[in-house]
Amino acid sequence: MCTRVVTFLGLALLAGAVGCGQTPPTESVRFLEGTEIDLGTVPGTARRQFTLVNDTDRAIEVAQVSTDCGCAAAMVESGTRVVPPRGRCLLDFTLVVGAGQRRTTALTVVTKDGNFANINISATGRVSRWRGVDERVDAGRIWVGDKGECVVRVASTEPLLASEDPPHGQWEFGDSSRVTLGASQMKRRPDGVWECSCVVQVAATHVGRFSATVACSVEGAVVKTPVTWTVVSPLGLESHRILVPRTTPVSIPVSVPTGLAIVGVACAEAAPGVDCAFDAEAGVLSKPVLTIHLRQDGRSVEQPGILDLTVILSEAAGGRRFESPLSVLFTAKREQVDK
Repeated sequence: MCTRVVTFLGLALLAGAVGCGQTPPTESVRFLEGTEIDLGTVPGTARRQFTLVNDTDRAIEVAQVSTDCGCAAAMVESGTRVVPPRGRCLLDFTLVVGAGQRRTTALTVVTKDGNFANINISATGRVSRWRGVDERVDAGRIWVGDKGECVVRVASTEPLLASEDPPHGQWEFGDSSRVTLGASQMKRRPDGVWECSCVVQVAATHVGRFSATVACSVEGAVVKTPVTWTVVSPLGLESHRILVPRTTPVSIPVSVPTGLAIVGVACAEAAPGVDCAFDAEAGVLSKPVLTIHLRQDGRSVEQPGILDLTVILSEAAGGRRFESPLSVLFTAKREQVDK
């Protein structure tokens, strides 16, 4: 008897709810694209928009958007979380996939009334299709104190589709204080191949042969290109540091390349009792002689010393000037110097 009464009351309550225009809770949102989607082969970062559909006659509010992988992120477009009755909204989705990797992540939307929608998204990372245009880049010969410049380029191994987003290259270099990066450019060649280039500036502080590695990150790939350069003395010396006997005056024969001339010489730091000058044959600035006069009030000199000079040079053509450092190391020599 009790069982019949409970059943009758339950049916009466359900009939009353339907009669009042209310419906039992149902799934109110879904993805227009379905529950499974394969994005195919994508570059390092895939970007896609998905459509959330409201199948009810009432507005719903998105309470949470999440993915189950740190490699993916999603958000409601323009921050609008209220979807009108029978309306739609877009979600911006991003997935990072390494070259040759296969990844699947779930995108979940939860509404304020407790309903939710899921879609599983898969993608395969494209194997690197970028390479260095040059196996090695040589910035050439650079004078001590001057700067050199070269261009490093990487290019896609195949034409990119016109529908694809233009790639973006991020340049960086290894631990080298002698290298700085200048302007970079991404351009599409007539054959459809994209080429990314970067101006590399190298500093010449010491005589010798130097190298550094410049890398370009593009579409998840990292393309490395070695850069080399040779630093030579504009004074025709084997090094920017020379060893001479401590006498006065000290004459240092130098040989300056054609088109370059010494226009001044000075001590890098104040050095009392030391005069720096340069002499040259009349009209022949390519064969000057640096002359250093030491005056120390007749006292004897017993200890070695270092004199840092700055030789100012100028190009005859463009008038461009640069300063070349020169360190003169004096050997210890017991000698009476001139006043």
